[in-house]
Amino acid sequence: MTITAESVVFFLTIIGFLSGIWWRIEGLVKEAKREATLKADAAGAKADLVSAQLAEYKTHVAESYVSKAGLREFRDEMSAGFKDIKTSIGAMNERMDRVIEASHKPQRRTPE
Repeated sequence: MTITAESVVFFLTIIGFLSGIWWRIEGLVKEAKREATLKADAAGAKADLVSAQLAEYKTHVAESYVSKAGLREFRDEMSAGFKDIKTSIGAMNERMDRVIEASHKPQRRTPE
């Protein structure tokens, strides 16, 4: 088998064609990688923003709303306060009764 100019040109054409296809595929891969990196960076920025907003919302909820345990504690304190007021009112009624009874007792008159 002899190497002729036509066979060299044929092999160079095949190698050039395959190199062109490889170069095109490599370019598409690099472009896809660049786009994926940009999308990943955008997603990371969005995740950071959402994370910051969630932390802000959690702080708002913690400042603005009461937990169940806190509400139970407040309710118990209020109930104890109402019981104390009821006791105080009952004691005040007894004192008022004594004052009224004392004013209705017949007073002794001293002879002049």
